Amino acid sequence: MDAQKLNDWMQVIGIFSVVVSLVFVGYQLKQSQDIAVAGQNQERQSVVIDYYASLIEVDEIVEYYGAQHREHLDGDLDAENRRPDRMIGLAYIRSRMRLSIYDNNHFQYQSGFMTAESWQPYLDMTKYSCSGESDAGKIMLNHGEQFREGYRELCMSFINESEQAPD
Repeated sequence: MDAQKLNDWMQVIGIFSVVVSLVFVGYQLKQSQDIAVAGQNQERQSVVIDYYASLIEVDEIVEYYGAQHREHLDGDLDAENRRPDRMIGLAYIRSRMRLSIYDNNHFQYQSGFMTAESWQPYLDMTKYSCSGESDAGKIMLNHGEQFREGYRELCMSFINESEQAPD
């Protein structure tokens, strides 16, 4: 092999190495962006949960939420079985917090930051929470746009399953 051919092969190997390095750098940038997005989602959900947790401390606000969400949460009950506004308000706030936590966990799982084993209990709790008869399910049916599309679709599939299940 003469020197020119050797030089040509070395240049090909050098170019290939540069391309591989650029692909690796691109992968690292994407991974850093994914981590940043997951962190932002985590922080947004934390703010939502803190917001709702602070509402529980003010009775008037809890009762206001109860009055505002009575139609969605207890609208299908007769007058004697309806809960007081305070109980509806607490149920709304508790369910909204739960859905936010599960939504974030679903995002973390989909993004690859949670193992299937870690996600499974939350998936089970989401399935339990998102039935057409539960407060969380009713919130999802009436205020689902407040959640990420992927999580909303998961909950809606559980709601549809529960509605099709024999009584």
